Amino acid sequence: MLKKILLIPKLIKFMIVSIRLKNRLKKNKNEKNRKEKHQWSKFIINLLEVDFNKDSSIEYSKDFRLEDNLLLISNHRSFLDILIIEQVIQKLNNKNSSFIAKKELLKIPIVGNIIKSFGTLFIDRGNPRDFIKLLKTIKKQLKETEKDNIFVIFPEGTRDRIINNKGMNSFKEGYLKIAQKNSLNILPIFIEGNTENYLENIGEQKNPIKVHIFNIINIENKTNEEIENKYNEEVNKVINK
Repeated sequence: MLKKILLIPKLIKFMIVSIRLKNRLKKNKNEKNRKEKHQWSKFIINLLEVDFNKDSSIEYSKDFRLEDNLLLISNHRSFLDILIIEQVIQKLNNKNSSFIAKKELLKIPIVGNIIKSFGTLFIDRGNPRDFIKLLKTIKKQLKETEKDNIFVIFPEGTRDRIINNKGMNSFKEGYLKIAQKNSLNILPIFIEGNTENYLENIGEQKNPIKVHIFNIINIENKTNEEIENKYNEEVNKVINK
């Protein structure tokens, strides 16, 4: 009971800052919008006492080289993954981020509005027309900005089970179609640690969160199975260290 009472000030602060951010992001665009997103994600990470620092918690593969426009793929455990990825993108030369997410997230109070304000591209997974619309939106954004874009998607289509040793879910093929239709090579990352714990057990000591950035995958002539196997191979190297 005491722990829940102690959470109240943090929740109030979260709501106030979230509403302010939502209003600011509606007015600001481009570089200013980008900075607002980074600042808010850092604030929430600190507020929830997440053991993550973009200057010390990110590891790169030996031959990692950054490219202009990319599709970032990652494992997924909780809403915090989005904030952590936002910090990772800031570290990657402050590129412009666009998350691709299911429309159901819009139903989550406050959080849904914030994700929308981030410029998230929502899709109804049961509606083929929505997917076509998404492809057109991405193509338009690439044409307008030309470079420095990172689109983010969780290819499993749901939260993974890697924390309880049951492994990751199979990749849905939608992410690869997005990459192929827009000539986007794939930036695979792996979030090590259970971010879900930080939301379920606020105030308790937890394991640190680390992000592993793997080498970019050229999508030319690649199948979904090949990319999934390559990703899992890199993840297993991390887990079995």
